[in-house]
Amino acid sequence: MYLSKVQVEGQRVHNPYELHRALWTLFPGHEHDARGFLFRFEAERPGSATELLLQSAWQPEPQSAEVRVVATRPYQLHLRQGQTCIFSIKWGATTMCPRRDRG
Repeated sequence: MYLSKVQVEGQRVHNPYELHRALWTLFPGHEHDARGFLFRFEAERPGSATELLLQSAWQPEPQSAEVRVVATRPYQLHLRQGQTCIFSIKWGATTMCPRRDRG
C-alpha cells in the first residue's frame, strides 16, 4: 500500500464526481479495477490547490498538472483482530432506488 499527499487544482474539488475522476488519473491501467484508493481532505484554501491524503493499493503516477503528487511512501497496514478503527465518511448518493416496503 501507499500513502501520498496530493494537490488538486481547479474547480474539480467542489464536485465529488469530478474529484473522483481526477484521482483515477493517478492510476493508469487500473481504470477497470475495483477502486483501490481512499482519500480525505487535508487542507482547502481559497485560491490555492486543495491538499488530500491518499491511501492506495497502487503507487500513484501523476499524469496532469491539475493533480500533483507531492510525496508518496509505501507502508504496511497492521490490523489486529478486534482492533477498533475510527474514521469519517462523506457519501454522495448517485442513484435513487424506490423503496419496496411502501405500499
